[in-house]
Amino acid sequence: MKIRRFVADDFQEALRQAKAEMGQDAVIIHSRKFKQGGIFGLFARTKVELTVAADSEMRPVEGGGVSLGAARRRLESVSEAHVTAESAVSPAPVAAPAPAVVPAP
Repeated sequence: MKIRRFVADDFQEALRQAKAEMGQDAVIIHSRKFKQGGIFGLFARTKVELTVAADSEMRPVEGGGVSLGAARRRLESVSEAHVTAESAVSPAPVAAPAPAVVPAP
């Protein structure tokens, strides 16, 4: 799987760049707008960033779809990466709440 980032002045230009380089089957993973340049935030230009992925294993089959085996392999690789990323971050231990003290009558 190839993942690339494209930055342009507007969404249409970034999408055109992505399709030209990655192909028509490319998938947008993330998009955002941000300001670039300027002096202390003044006169900054708004830019668009697209993060695009294309899977070299996914080949079109007759009928215009994607083979089930390629789609399944892609899903498994994405879920394995997600599990690996989650297991790399261990949660911080949580302290137990202090018991409430009730005064004796």
